[in-house]
Amino acid sequence: MNTAAPIRVLVADDHAMVRQGIVGILKAHPEIEVVAEASDGAEATRKALETRPDVVVLDLGMPRLNGFEAARRIHEALPDTKILILTMQEEEEYVIRSVRAGASGYLVKDGAASDLLAGIRAVNGGRRYFAASARRSATARDLRPEGRTGERLGRMRPRPLA
Repeated sequence: MNTAAPIRVLVADDHAMVRQGIVGILKAHPEIEVVAEASDGAEATRKALETRPDVVVLDLGMPRLNGFEAARRIHEALPDTKILILTMQEEEEYVIRSVRAGASGYLVKDGAASDLLAGIRAVNGGRRYFAASARRSATARDLRPEGRTGERLGRMRPRPLA
């Protein structure tokens, strides 16, 4: 019997059907507890401050406050809360901006549910987790959030898109 406390997760995505699907996947796993949902970045920030989740699963393209700014605000206010980006964007620029904002992981929405679960477990455990496409495009294993040891990150520049 697992007596460990569940991983407390906030899910933020502006598409209700996508958000409900993510929540449904997570609720099927007893080691994860969804403590809040948000439909925009401002609501995600407010609910993160209210519920203090272990992990925030955050979309980038949301109204009122985009995911980058929501991640930055959550990371500044709750440095122990881990941020896992879940987006459609695979470009290097998005990965870099996400890490600079404080994200510990980056997944694309066309991945498997098992990737989402592995990402949540990894970032909750203090590790970084990046989809294969994000690792390839941005050498994510070498990135550090800005303000920490971000010297290498500061030198990286987005490649032009083909």
